[in-house]
Amino acid sequence: MAGPAATQRLADLGARVVKVEAPGTGDFSRRYPISDVWLPGGTTTSFVALNRAKRSVTLNLKHPRGAEAFRRLADGCDILIQNFRPGVVERLGIDSDALLARNPRLAYVSISGWGSKGPLAGHPGQDLLIQAFSGLMWNVGNEGDPPIPAPVFVADAIGSHLAVEGALAVLYDAARTGRGRAVEVSLLGGLLEAQAQEIATYLATGRSPKRSAERVGHTMLASPYGVYPTADGYVAVAMADLGAVGEAIGAPGLDRLAHDRDAVFRAVAAALVGGRSDEWVLSLTERGVWAGPVLSYDSMVTHPQVIENGLVTVIEHPDAGEVRVVASPFVFDGSRNGWAPEPPPRLGEHTEEVLAEAGYTSAEVAGLRADGAA
Repeated sequence: MAGPAATQRLADLGARVVKVEAPGTGDFSRRYPISDVWLPGGTTTSFVALNRAKRSVTLNLKHPRGAEAFRRLADGCDILIQNFRPGVVERLGIDSDALLARNPRLAYVSISGWGSKGPLAGHPGQDLLIQAFSGLMWNVGNEGDPPIPAPVFVADAIGSHLAVEGALAVLYDAARTGRGRAVEVSLLGGLLEAQAQEIATYLATGRSPKRSAERVGHTMLASPYGVYPTADGYVAVAMADLGAVGEAIGAPGLDRLAHDRDAVFRAVAAALVGGRSDEWVLSLTERGVWAGPVLSYDSMVTHPQVIENGLVTVIEHPDAGEVRVVASPFVFDGSRNGWAPEPPPRLGEHTEEVLAEAGYTSAEVAGLRADGAA
C-alpha cells in the first residue's frame, strides 16, 4: 500500500504520475483483493482506492532493455518512488546512484519495511509484521489480552506520508540548488515516530506501558480516556476534567477516584450504559468534555460531516462503472471544485504514450514488447 498511496497523494497534488508495472501481472493489488471483493470488469477495490489519476506503463525491469527504458523515463522525472526490498534496485541497475548520475535533480525516494541496514533489512516489510515488531500491539486491549493489531494498514499509511514529505522536501531543495538526492523512509521508522511520546516516556522511566483491567483507551493516560457502551451504541471520551464528567453523568464524587483509572472507567461505564449516545455526547460536550459517537462505516459515510466536506467521491471507471471511493484529503482555496477524480489505469494502458515522451517510436515500443521487455 505504501508506494501506491504515496504516488496517488502526489497525483492529488498535481503530479503527473507514471506507474511502472510488470507485463502480464501488474501491481499486486490488481490480483489480490481484500475481502475477496471484485468489481465489474475484474478490478479490485484496493487497486481503485490507491491508483487514481495515474498512467500505467509495463516494463520488465529484469530485462536489460526494459531496465534501460525505465532509466530513460527517470531521466525526465522530478520524483521517483520505489518500494522494493533493499538490494533489488542495485541488482536491476536502477538504484539512486545510477539514476542521480543521469538526472542530478531527481528526488529518489525508497520505501522499505525495516530500513536499509540491520539483520531484518531483507525481510518482507509487511504491515502486520511491522506492527508486531514496533511494540504497538502490546498497547491495545485489556490486561491479559494477547497482542492486538490495528485493523487497518497503519504502517503502510504512515510510510506513504513520510515518502511524500521526503519527496517534496527534495523537490523544493532541487528548485533552489539544482541538486536532487536520495531519501529513505521505512514503515518501522514511521510506526516508531507515531509512538514517539510513548517510547520517549518509556526511555525516560524504564517503565513499559501497562494495559488496564478495563478497556481504557491509552496505556499511559488516565481515565476517563476510553470508549464506553451506551444504551444504543458507544461513546468515546477523550481528555476531560473528572469534575465535569461527574457532573454530566450524575456522579459528583468521581474526582475522588482519580488515583485508580480502572475505578474511574467502571464508574463512567456504569452511568453511560443507561442512556443514548447522542444524549451523552451533548451532555458531555456542553460541559467542555471532549466526547463523540463511535460510528461504523454504515453511519460514518452518510454522516453530514463526511458529506459536507466531500470526503467520499465517485470515480467513473471504464470497466467497473461508478465506484465510490475516499476523496483526496486536500482542499485548496477553500474548495474542491478544481479536483476531478480520474480513474486508475488499465494495465499497460499508457505504455506507448509514455515511452513516446521518452523518445521511443511506435516501432521501438513494439520491439520492446516482442522482446519481452515491455
